Amino acid sequence: MKDLNKNLNPSDHFIISFENEVLTKCIGCAKCLKECEIIKFSKFANADLRELQKKRLDFLISGTLSNDVYESAYLCMHCHSCEISCPVDLNTSAINELIKARLKERGKAAPFALKLSVPTDKLNAFGILSKVMFNKNEMIWLNEVPDVDVAVFLGCLYPIVADKVLASFDILDELGVKFAALSGGANYCCGALDSMSGNAKEARERAINLAMALDKLSPRGTILWCSTCYQRLTEISKEENLPFKCQHIIPFLRDNLERINFKKTIDKKITIHDPCHLGRGAGKYDSIRELLGAIPGVEIVEMKHTKEKALCCGGAALFSKPRVAKNMTKQRMVEAQNTGADILASMCAGCHMAFCETEDKYSFEVQNVIGVLAEAMGIEYEDRLKNHSGILKRAMGMLRTFCR
Repeated sequence: MKDLNKNLNPSDHFIISFENEVLTKCIGCAKCLKECEIIKFSKFANADLRELQKKRLDFLISGTLSNDVYESAYLCMHCHSCEISCPVDLNTSAINELIKARLKERGKAAPFALKLSVPTDKLNAFGILSKVMFNKNEMIWLNEVPDVDVAVFLGCLYPIVADKVLASFDILDELGVKFAALSGGANYCCGALDSMSGNAKEARERAINLAMALDKLSPRGTILWCSTCYQRLTEISKEENLPFKCQHIIPFLRDNLERINFKKTIDKKITIHDPCHLGRGAGKYDSIRELLGAIPGVEIVEMKHTKEKALCCGGAALFSKPRVAKNMTKQRMVEAQNTGADILASMCAGCHMAFCETEDKYSFEVQNVIGVLAEAMGIEYEDRLKNHSGILKRAMGMLRTFCR
């Protein structure tokens, strides 16, 4: 097996290299902060953003710390909207990762609620949720598997869309794909949740470990269920030559459309929410539309803000700024309502959870792309998240109270 540790940049070197790039190239124009979707819902809505950016750069240069530096860094949802306008082509969302890493070195830990999302924490919310969402005999994924055609990595948030994960297994079986599934969590993770919590070094090491784990499977291809995992491994593949083909499940299914047997007509209008990481992060917009558009009866209707201009659902702020997250979700749900759609479809577990929490206030149904596809193929599972909606709403209510 190829030793990926020798090929991927050491985490410390990577952080230092990026910090030097930021301090060399950033001109302090604050265009990234002006594009930030969550800023307008925060205390910085009417602030001088150039002055805020100056404080952030001063912190990296001289260590001058202020509460504004801390709060602005931990507002970041990694939605990539800030990257569109940078005149010097910096990875501006990663600047917040860098600031959080330096804050951690200064003893300034992440907001406690974010610990609930980190896979290695004993209170990890998604690990607990998996016990609720899956029966023991449904957990067919393994830590070590024999050689297969395709390895399917589920990511850490898969319990949110438990029934969609099981439906995707049935879809792959119908396509005759020989696959093995590997679950995310404490053992395997792309590092995104660590990154959001200020653990930049650990985040990169997790991504390397995940690449090594997938390499051990020796598959001809790797399918990633999670948009965030796909985007992060795609970033690494730009820096290093990964030894396997990496593809998100939606483009994979789109590429195999001719093999899909649709058994049911879906006579509904569907509007599509582009996940931040699959969309702005990885540039994948068309495959979702081509896949859903191929289903008999489906009519695609677009929201006002779509594709690279799509609004973030706010789901990434659920743990750190739950009230702000709720306002962002409402903004997106209203846009969906205005299209006259019957279904709001997305492909991100976090988006699905955020939207489902308020679905009963709107006239359309919240669905996952895989759920719509499975229904058209005659594959049906109960929506477990919605069936546990009482638990979800109580948990979100407690989280908002906890984060006051």
